[in-house]
Amino acid sequence: MLLLRSFVLFSASCLLGAGGSLAASLDTEAEGPTVIVRAEQPRFDRLAAAVAAEIETLLQPEPKPWQTLYLDAAADLDAAGLDKVGSDGTASITVAVGVSPDAASATVVVRDAPHVLVDAVGWLDAAGSTPELRIASASRLEAVAAADLAAFRRLLEQVGGPLAAAPRILVLVDDWLLQAKPALLAAGRAAGVEVVLGGLDEAERDVAGCYLPPGHGLDVAAAAATLHARGVPTFSSQGRRGVELGALAARGRTELERLPRLAALQVLALVRELPAIIPAGRLDADDSSQTPLVVQLDAAETLGLDLPWRLELEAELLGERREHGDAQSIRLETARAEAVAANLGLRSRALTTAASEEDIRSALAALRPQLILSSLARSLDEDTSIAAFGSQPEQLMTATGEASWLLFSEDARAGVDGARLVQAARELELQELEKDIALESA
Repeated sequence: MLLLRSFVLFSASCLLGAGGSLAASLDTEAEGPTVIVRAEQPRFDRLAAAVAAEIETLLQPEPKPWQTLYLDAAADLDAAGLDKVGSDGTASITVAVGVSPDAASATVVVRDAPHVLVDAVGWLDAAGSTPELRIASASRLEAVAAADLAAFRRLLEQVGGPLAAAPRILVLVDDWLLQAKPALLAAGRAAGVEVVLGGLDEAERDVAGCYLPPGHGLDVAAAAATLHARGVPTFSSQGRRGVELGALAARGRTELERLPRLAALQVLALVRELPAIIPAGRLDADDSSQTPLVVQLDAAETLGLDLPWRLELEAELLGERREHGDAQSIRLETARAEAVAANLGLRSRALTTAASEEDIRSALAALRPQLILSSLARSLDEDTSIAAFGSQPEQLMTATGEASWLLFSEDARAGVDGARLVQAARELELQELEKDIALESA
């Protein structure tokens, strides 16, 4: 069994939990295999840290000792002692986080060692995984950006504003991310928004908001503060983490949050010498329509946005609300109606109740008159018909009909009564749930 020491890339404020050792250079006295996690660029330091933490968690149950190297994207690989990795005959695995479209550009930390490429932007084809090379890839950038931009547009439509009807969205990119220009433009078309690619200076133009896509190298907190001061709302691709750093909103569940786990599973598959197809190497884009938003109240306050009741009911709100004398007021009846209309659980229950009416119709069908009709047509060529000496006509058509009516059946009647009782119970549960939601909203 191939086992590990793990190399971790961390931001200065991030610490790993217990289990395994952290060092800035290789401990030549330590025994056991090595896993080296390296960020290809500083923009991927945080993601690499998360990958390293997941690797440590998954490898703790493994029986052999392993070592964790702690490096960042700017680390001196020679000073870290990586030339000593594998010199004692132990195995090693290297993990490159944040590769470019050309996978060959990934840093080869230890030659001839199994590699895992962690693709945060969806550049690579996960089907290219081999026994010695595993790819852990996010969803294609176009799919992720389209879901984010569609959610951002709905948010802008809810909060209103002069540009909400036909928004132009600034997508922050640099030279590295400009390689994804076609995908970002296509994502904008899919989301029904006009995309403007550029840096913070482009926010001076008439844009409805700014989107921070996967792979951008900006400080989220600083960029969000600058844009909000200019009155430009921001939407992060980093999910709840991006909102905590200062963005106005994000989808509550993102592909990037699941990527570290997928990468760690790929490493574990190498450790246990599992086939390259285990586990799957690419994530699927989440359906944004089923993903609630996370909204930062402090950012909304800075931007002067009044969040509608429906949005407040559906979204996860971070921060504290500040009370104002001119705060929005709403009648109790309206608040109850909004709460009932916006509750996704109630909608689901209502659909289930409506669908169960079909069960009653199906049960009743057995007690109603039934008519079964069937027909058969056949055509033979003339020579075949003659050869059969008249026993096989050239044209033959038959039709049959059957009518029946089950006047009484104890089982059928019990089925109908049972379906009606189930429907009545579901309708009662629906009414009780609606009352509970209205009561909580009050």
